[in-house]
Amino acid sequence: MLAFERTKILLDTIAIQKLVTLSDGYIPWTASSIRPSAIVKILNDITINERKNIIEFGSGVSTVFIAKTIRNSGGHLYTVDHDGSWIKVVKKMLKKENLGDVVSFIHAPMNASIFSLNKSDWYDEKKLRALSEYDPFDLIIVYGPLAYTKELRLSRYPALPFLMSIQKVHKNATVILDDIDRRGEQEIISLWEKGFGFRFSLLFKDGGIAVSQNGGRYNI
Repeated sequence: MLAFERTKILLDTIAIQKLVTLSDGYIPWTASSIRPSAIVKILNDITINERKNIIEFGSGVSTVFIAKTIRNSGGHLYTVDHDGSWIKVVKKMLKKENLGDVVSFIHAPMNASIFSLNKSDWYDEKKLRALSEYDPFDLIIVYGPLAYTKELRLSRYPALPFLMSIQKVHKNATVILDDIDRRGEQEIISLWEKGFGFRFSLLFKDGGIAVSQNGGRYNI
């Protein structure tokens, strides 16, 4: 096994040991779930930098761990997902642990987007209009929609330009993009940096995510 893969496994194993302290029961970790070490980075940012207004594009195991972390901090998580059936599954997980009141779901089926670069669908922007009513987000996490094929490789690009267009990116926000081992996500990072002035650190081993921390903050 290559040293790179061994390091990834080690970091994820250490992360799981940390996350166990937050888990009261079994949480389904599928092949498409964000890596444990990435979740630890997210929870570090929430805790150390006191994130209060969080948005994630895509939902799953991360939703549960974020909700657990902000339960007593006064924070709130807004979760965007295109799959209504999957939202019901995640809501059941949250309900079992009395976490439903700290998460708001926005069911936004896939549709054409004015921000798309390759004509791939994104979350229905009409369904996302409610986001204009909230305070700017100080933590933005992007691991949806699906982007595993050549045709879909840039499908996650609209997240940042959309939020910028409605002025909902806090000046001190942390922005995180998952799956940076893929060329599509790497291209998205380059485009976000050139288009919006963000600078990302690429954490290939530790989480497989790109992280941009802005303004006053502590490293995570």
